Amino acid sequence: NLSVRETERIIKNIYKEKKNKNNAKDNEILPYYKDIKSKLESLFDTKVNLQNNKNKGKIEIEYYSEDDLQRILDILKL
Repeated sequence: NLSVRETERIIKNIYKEKKNKNNAKDNEILPYYKDIKSKLESLFDTKVNLQNNKNKGKIEIEYYSEDDLQRILDILKL
């Protein structure tokens, strides 16, 4: 027989393992997204972060100066 504390510890570990597996899946970049990331980095000539989570995501384009930002905006024709 398990004590209440032992049962709580076991359940906590189970939830922790599930959470770690889910986080690993979310952080995995699919080959399709790796290709897009690579193409964007080539286009903008800077680091690009691509985050996807189920049906939505985010694209981050890094810039290192005002001139660099303007160069990226020119590429985007803004």
